[in-house]
Amino acid sequence: MTKHKRLLLICGIIFTPFLSLIALILRAAALFTELDAASGYFQSRSPLHTAYLWVVAISILLFFILAILCRKEFPAPSLRGSLSVLFAGAFFLVTMAVAAISGFLSVPAAPAGLTKLFCVISAIGALISLVYFGLFFRRDEAQGMRHALLGLAPAFFALFTAILLYFDRSSHMNEPPKLLHLSAFLLLACFFIGEARALLGQPCRPLYYFTTATALLLCATASVPNLLYNLLRGQVLVLTTVYDFVLLAGALYLLARLLQILPYELPAVHRMVQHFLNTAAETAGEEAEESESGEPLEALPAEEEAPAQENE
Repeated sequence: MTKHKRLLLICGIIFTPFLSLIALILRAAALFTELDAASGYFQSRSPLHTAYLWVVAISILLFFILAILCRKEFPAPSLRGSLSVLFAGAFFLVTMAVAAISGFLSVPAAPAGLTKLFCVISAIGALISLVYFGLFFRRDEAQGMRHALLGLAPAFFALFTAILLYFDRSSHMNEPPKLLHLSAFLLLACFFIGEARALLGQPCRPLYYFTTATALLLCATASVPNLLYNLLRGQVLVLTTVYDFVLLAGALYLLARLLQILPYELPAVHRMVQHFLNTAAETAGEEAEESESGEPLEALPAEEEAPAQENE
């Protein structure tokens, strides 16, 4: 890899979360200033929302160009359990558990027919996803056919959640918050399919980067502004707030996986944590040495008393 391509790759990966942050701020500002809460649409003149759409379009175009230019330089996804991945995976696991419970509880209230079936499949996918994310806590390097098949569970959950949003009649079909959530869940499903391929040792590295970066952009901008709007205005913009938390957990998980694509070796354990572990190990070693050196000194007086009693 040439220095030019290496620098381009590093800059492209590092600037992905910054572009997501800019888009997130623009959409949050647009929700509070330009959204008509009664209709669910933005005003006719909404410069902030227009700027958000331009940032998203330009960012996706830049992700695509970088994936093409550096298609041979992308390293294979390691999928190791680093500290950031374990933290994001734990948060994702909790949100999936809540989504599974919420999905099963909403089955009786769902309309009869395919909607009820899709709700059940989505809840089952969220439930099986708990096993998938739990396996990352047991292995340093995740891989294998079984783990890859389990990786389809979050993909099915995201896919059928998007279908539920599509058939949701509580809001209009083309409302911007609904369309954004639907797109975010579809891209999240694509990401987990790519991660399943990586678990099998056959990743498409440029496509893996493109889906990860694009899904991170949409998941972050769909979740955080909605949660802030719900917190400050008391209004839910999508079917349920649970989906906002799922997308927030997905954005954190995507960010952790994106940083693992950087073309240099990252420490599996954070430096601060490693320093703490080393200090604890040294302290334990010193205490063990002191206890071992103190045992003969305590036994010495007893050994000296025994001959004295025999002489008497």
